[in-house]
Amino acid sequence: IIGGIVLIAIDKMVVAKDSKTSSLEKISYKNALYIGFFQCLAMVPGTSRAAATIIGGVFNGFDKKQATEFSFLLAVPTMVAATGYDLLQTPVEFSNEEMKLLGIGMVVAFISAWIAVKIFLKIVENYGFKHFGYYRILIGGLFLIFMPDLDGEDKPDVVSSVKTYQSQVAANPDEELVNLEALLPTAVFDIKYATADNFTGEVIYPSAGAFARKPVAEALIDVQDSLKSRNLKLKVFDAYRPYSASVKLFEVYSNPDFVADPKEGSRHNRGCAVDLTLVNSTTMQELEMPTEFDDFSEAAAADYQNLPAEVLKNRSMLIGVMDHFGFDVLSTEWWHFDFRGWENYPLMDLSFESLRAPALQN
Repeated sequence: IIGGIVLIAIDKMVVAKDSKTSSLEKISYKNALYIGFFQCLAMVPGTSRAAATIIGGVFNGFDKKQATEFSFLLAVPTMVAATGYDLLQTPVEFSNEEMKLLGIGMVVAFISAWIAVKIFLKIVENYGFKHFGYYRILIGGLFLIFMPDLDGEDKPDVVSSVKTYQSQVAANPDEELVNLEALLPTAVFDIKYATADNFTGEVIYPSAGAFARKPVAEALIDVQDSLKSRNLKLKVFDAYRPYSASVKLFEVYSNPDFVADPKEGSRHNRGCAVDLTLVNSTTMQELEMPTEFDDFSEAAAADYQNLPAEVLKNRSMLIGVMDHFGFDVLSTEWWHFDFRGWENYPLMDLSFESLRAPALQN
């Protein structure tokens, strides 16, 4: 809304004075730096980068068309740098086919953007900024009116009170989040999100912990018992995940195919999902699987077939034993298993520390 008011004021200002700059080619380095500082205003949440640079151009003596055109040109290095940084940071490795699709998308986006910019410049030249100012004020007003409803839709019901959790467990003992390390003494635990050794490169959990609903834990005990005859044991990377941790993960990597959208919550948040693999009980080495944990390439898919025979055998054995005891593998992650009936359990946001508290230990 404030930006809309400023645009209307700027439109009147441009009409009231002549341009000091005859063409963009004659812009000095000093003028460009001056407008660049205005672009920094876009770091303030809700501030339009284009509006900030257009305002900077007008204050620097540009006419409305010059200011708008320079704003678009200034966006090019910004977008290239941001896109390059995202590509460097993303854990996904693109296949040749995906690279072709990205290339086609970039060409189409460039052509459509060029056409849109040409049309936009013509509108600005003929009608000025005031109509865009009215548009911003209208959209801002509608957002303020409907924002409470949007907030309500974005936030699922999450249990964050120990007292509420205790009452739920009292009503249904199956809702208890039990310590897997105590119930699976022979399993290996390597809780990745309690270290920086994960796809985010950051420590997500303040401390390591592996909890799951009581029926989930009982099923995992059966899985572990069945593996003994094969000289194998489970290695757990993650289990129950507090809701606030899922929010942080989604901020880092907002792809719902691999990281649950906080609007819906994760099955990890319900204490009904586990990330795990198999290790040899004698050597304590992991069996060879398609990828490392939290690898978001196409090879991580549970049905990916372009793999060595031994790897396919190991993955099939893991999925088979988990399926037998009530778990479904996630289609995009061979290591992720959801306990059947997960939808019957609420989302949780209790820390590992609160679950370890003496008052919750029986």
